Amino acid sequence: MPSRISKAQAVRDYLNEHQDATPQAVVKALAGQGVKVGPRYVSQIKSRGSTHKASTKSKPKAQELTSKKKSITGDTSSAKGKPWTFPKNTLEEAIRIAKAIEEKNAGNPMHATVLAKAVGFTKSNDWRFLDLVRSANQYGLVSGAGATATVEMEKLGRDIVAPGSPQQRQLALLSAFNNVPDFKAVAEFYGGKKIPEDEFFLNTLTRQFSIPRDRVDRFAEVFVANLGFLRAFDVRGEASPVTGAAKSSASGDTGEPKTTQRTVSKEPRVREFLDTCFVMMPFGE
Repeated sequence: MPSRISKAQAVRDYLNEHQDATPQAVVKALAGQGVKVGPRYVSQIKSRGSTHKASTKSKPKAQELTSKKKSITGDTSSAKGKPWTFPKNTLEEAIRIAKAIEEKNAGNPMHATVLAKAVGFTKSNDWRFLDLVRSANQYGLVSGAGATATVEMEKLGRDIVAPGSPQQRQLALLSAFNNVPDFKAVAEFYGGKKIPEDEFFLNTLTRQFSIPRDRVDRFAEVFVANLGFLRAFDVRGEASPVTGAAKSSASGDTGEPKTTQRTVSKEPRVREFLDTCFVMMPFGE
């Protein structure tokens, strides 16, 4: 399953990796990756970034001192240039790496150039592939990252893609989620509580967990998707937060418009396999 990111985010991610790329080069590169944009659109995204840099350089001295003070006290407005503390990809997406190693090379280590093709990319230096491998590393599914690396599956990844029982997979999925400290901390913070609507959830992520403002949308997207994925396998505590959509689906709601609030479902659909098929298992009366 490809990552659900906007065209603007795709352009920004590519420019972060290739800062000197021309709009035409960006268009060509993204077209080869299935993202269609025009040179004018790329220029607009690029100019916004340039304008932000210029305004930062022209700040008065007093503002510069304020910015330095914020950096010392832990300002979380931007994390540009800093490593990501959480995966850019969902757990379900990252499992593609471990699954490819298991299916294409009997679980043995694979060179990045071969692995990239196994998961649908032409080249191992494709930024989307590199992000996917980094994510798989952060979840603890594999070790080894980079366009020239040899990627080896870890025991956790093997327990997910080739488990001895459904329970072994459930435990491994939960461990993979908890391997990301930020995900674990946020899940424990909310527990059985309802996750608030987007604005308040994002504010809490930034203020309570120091998730940078320019990354908080991606964090929320991946975090909520992971909760839904774990819930599909019934990998959750009794009070784990899930999306409101999941609650409606599990309780047999007919689909009338309601507020998009995330809450806990009492009757999950239990999934046993990594493909898209679900096994319906009733819980309770």
